[in-house]
Amino acid sequence: MEVALKRTLVVSVALLVFGLVAQFQPKVAAPARTEEWMEDHIPTQVEEFSMIPSADNPRISYKMSESTYKELNPYGIVARVFLHGEKRFDTVVVAANDRISLHEPTTCFPGQDWKILSETKLVLDTKKRDKVNVMLLALDSESGKRFALYTFRGPSGTFPIRDQMFFDWFKAELRGIRPEGALMRVMTCDPYTDVASLQAFATKWFDETYETSGKVF
Repeated sequence: MEVALKRTLVVSVALLVFGLVAQFQPKVAAPARTEEWMEDHIPTQVEEFSMIPSADNPRISYKMSESTYKELNPYGIVARVFLHGEKRFDTVVVAANDRISLHEPTTCFPGQDWKILSETKLVLDTKKRDKVNVMLLALDSESGKRFALYTFRGPSGTFPIRDQMFFDWFKAELRGIRPEGALMRVMTCDPYTDVASLQAFATKWFDETYETSGKVF
């Protein structure tokens, strides 16, 4: 009991000190990025996979609903579906200057009638960036099983859990680093694509997105 109380006291004091320091830090201007900027700097080609353009906007595959924009209040959302042969992967980047705009997919999927069967932390070994820490979800619905993996891009890296990204964001603000982040999600589009195929594509997509965005994502 005493150990728990001491630990709680230490954490409380640390948060108080961080809060006081933050009040005296200069305000950091948010990067002037837009959804159009995202469309220009997120890949449309990932090796042999090509993006499927929509009829309304050939720079995306589909548009999120207005209610999604109102709820999240991001500076942009880019959704692109990539196709090669019979394999398709659905990708989404939600970018924001407010960490509250980045929601946990584990709370969003059930609202879209997906049942979460399992959650597994993974690390993807990439070639052009640091390792990407992701959460893998096994999902099920009336349309069959799917797999999705996602990460939160914070100021200093990638995190499979939003609270970890929150803490990273908070520390960055104390150091005067730009307040910007993103939720990056990749999902299979049919019941037949396995986890290995998803991981292989996602690793390439994370690499390409990092490079084309100038290391923003």
